Formats: sequence, structure tokens, C-alpha cells
Amino acid sequence: MMKDSGPQPDMRQRLQKELDSKGITMRAASLTAGLSPGYAHSILKEGREPTTDRLLHFCKANDLSFPYIVMGFHVSEDEETLLKLMRDQPEKLTAVLTLLKG
Repeated sequence: MMKDSGPQPDMRQRLQKELDSKGITMRAASLTAGLSPGYAHSILKEGREPTTDRLLHFCKANDLSFPYIVMGFHVSEDEETLLKLMRDQPEKLTAVLTLLKG
């Protein structure tokens, strides 16, 4: 999750690198996400801080890894599913942690 102080400074570098590697322009990525044409530019070039919800939507729409963009590590599909299940069922989190810790 993002901290209240906003994403890590390297987030912008990772976002730009991912867009470049996919050959997606900032404008095209913004429009694909249904956001204003300058959304990605405002983050990457103007230093504006994105909200978590909008950045998540932007990443999903452009097939970018949100955990990688924000925190610098990739999460597999299975790991993402597990995280979502734990988020949606917090009462089971203790049981899962106990099981995993052995």
C-alpha cells in the first residue's frame, strides 16, 4: 500500500520504464485508462502525486504491475489473489499466517 506521503520517488522511473518498454505514450496510457490526456504527464513530468485508486486503475487499464510501479517488486497472479483474499477476509489472516509459519 502507498504511504500517506505518496509513492516512492523511483515510482516515476519505474512507470516511465514500463510505458517505454510497452511502447505506450503517456497520452495513450492516460486515455486507455479513461483519464484526462495529461494524467500520466502530470505524474511523470510535473511531479504530481497520484491517488492510490487512480494509479491502480491506470495500471490495470495499461496492463502494468501496480506493486512493481509503486514498491519496486513484482507479484504473481497467485500472490495477488492471496493478498486480495486476505484483504477481503481479515478474520482468516491469523490462521493463514499460523499455517505458513508452521
